Amino acid sequence: MKLKEITPDDIREVQRTLAGGSNKAQTVNDKIAVLSHIFNTAVKERRLEYNPCIAVRSLKRTERAARDTIHRALTQEEQETFFKAAESSFYYDVFRMAVYTGMRCGEIGALYMSDISGGMINIERTITKTENGAYIIGDDPKTWHGRRKIPLNDDIKEVLEHQKEINRILDGDKVLSITERIFKAPERGLLMATPTDREIARICKRTGIEKFTSHGFRATFATRCIEQGMDVKTLQEILGHSDYGLTMNLYGHVVDNTKRKAMERLKIVL
Repeated sequence: MKLKEITPDDIREVQRTLAGGSNKAQTVNDKIAVLSHIFNTAVKERRLEYNPCIAVRSLKRTERAARDTIHRALTQEEQETFFKAAESSFYYDVFRMAVYTGMRCGEIGALYMSDISGGMINIERTITKTENGAYIIGDDPKTWHGRRKIPLNDDIKEVLEHQKEINRILDGDKVLSITERIFKAPERGLLMATPTDREIARICKRTGIEKFTSHGFRATFATRCIEQGMDVKTLQEILGHSDYGLTMNLYGHVVDNTKRKAMERLKIVL
């Protein structure tokens, strides 16, 4: 069909077809959002007069959001249990780097030695998938706002030094380039999210923790930051979110809980 021939009813038919399969409501909504973006672009370029997706209502989500399941933040108890069990894992430093910085797995895997300077982690790139399905280290982070600086603290410094020692054991004492990757896969290739998540699942099964993914460490970092008083604007910049609203949409419930506890502790003597 030509773009100008597509009507809201056609979009609704696509929506019904997608919903009739194994797709979750959020997946269907995401796919329709991609179509809407295409139509919006056509309208901006005056190829169309209107976007037919605007008249189509999103499906109501009935499943639990990812932020409450696989992308959820760990409780303090879960966090302590997991990391105690993960001490012998090859990915231990990867896990710690993620929970200490809020970095994505792809960003950690694309971190060069030269990116650690001036007391900062300079996030400049991430591991990305090419059109032919191969994985490479890209020239940019996930988004424009993903290019950011994260200040080093003692915990992060210890992780980096420990990982460098692991690398010396596995790679030998050869002279390393400043563009040498700090975090690698066991076979010394690119650090990938899938085997990392597989190791997380193995530890979860052994410890009885509800399954989560490596993205859960990012949510855990954000949650601990808010609980310990970091303002949301600073957190937004550290996470590399494009705007304040995105951070609040993901972690606003944590902010509310923190404010509630603060008010419960508050004592004003009259």
